[in-house]
Amino acid sequence: MIWTKLKKQSEDLLAASLQGRIQFHVTRYGPGMSEAMTRGWITLDGREIVSCSTIKQHRETHLATGEWYPQDESVREDMHRQGIFTRQEFVEALEECVGSPIQSALSSSNPLARAVALLDRRLGRRRLQKKTFGDDEVQIVKDFYRIRCQAEGLGEKPAVD
Repeated sequence: MIWTKLKKQSEDLLAASLQGRIQFHVTRYGPGMSEAMTRGWITLDGREIVSCSTIKQHRETHLATGEWYPQDESVREDMHRQGIFTRQEFVEALEECVGSPIQSALSSSNPLARAVALLDRRLGRRRLQKKTFGDDEVQIVKDFYRIRCQAEGLGEKPAVD
């Protein structure tokens, strides 16, 4: 999907309490078609809250494994637990949220999609208040839950820590 269309659709799906406060961005650094020099990020009130840098993920993966492109899925899952995503994973998360029912996005295997789905207007206040997380849930999902609850004036559950 064309980025400008995806950005508009993603921002249009934000809860009313977050409309105009959350923005999605992507860029490419340097000339040419380098896939590694790309980044996506999310801002809240103009302040960056998530950065999805492809080069950072490649560098951290290499530091952890000694390989640039390891085939082991657990390495990628470990990067996600640390909040390290590629720009492509960022775009895929937005595409999943825009193109799927909210329940599918909330149960996605992509933690970034689960996090963004928590900001979606299709997730009502009542379902938001009932939302629970397992001990193994990644921090970005819990952080986005807090952001949404604060925006809705719901406070936050102590069990989210």
